[in-house]
Amino acid sequence: MNKIKKFLLILSVGLYILGLQSDAQAVSKQKPKEIKKEVKKVESKTEEKIKNEVKDCKTKVELFSLVKESNKWLNKEVCFEGEFTSFSDLALDYPKALRKHNEYISFLILRPKTEIPLSELKLAMKIKDVQNHESFTKIKEGDLVKIKGKVFSTALNEPWVDIIQIEVIPNKNAKTLKESSEVEEFY
Repeated sequence: MNKIKKFLLILSVGLYILGLQSDAQAVSKQKPKEIKKEVKKVESKTEEKIKNEVKDCKTKVELFSLVKESNKWLNKEVCFEGEFTSFSDLALDYPKALRKHNEYISFLILRPKTEIPLSELKLAMKIKDVQNHESFTKIKEGDLVKIKGKVFSTALNEPWVDIIQIEVIPNKNAKTLKESSEVEEFY
């Protein structure tokens, strides 16, 4: 009985290996034109660029109203604008308003008419949306951002906003990382 089991085991392993070899041979025999067609199919499925615009804004909100009355705006779409200051992790990985760091980015905008970040406002944007946005990857400190988002949580009595649309308006006086003396002093 054991001889039969051993024979069947060896036979099944042999057939399995032969099956893998035939698959590998089929791939290696594929013509370059066929491979290029398959690559083009995959490339055509990539997402289109996200436009640098905010439209269909029904509820415009002042930043301090959004922060002060965050519960009023819970589960509502709001539009606001501010000056970009930096990327941050403030809106990421907090259990009560979870946006995972490997799926989202977070950034800060400044309080109006100051150089102080509005850290009470937690902004989260999907990484894939950032990568497909036509302007966001070129954002600089000082650029104006118009945002349409949904307040998905008010954990810590602060608004946590998922960004739906964003428009980046470049500021000619905006600092790039290389131009900033603070960066040079830090290193």
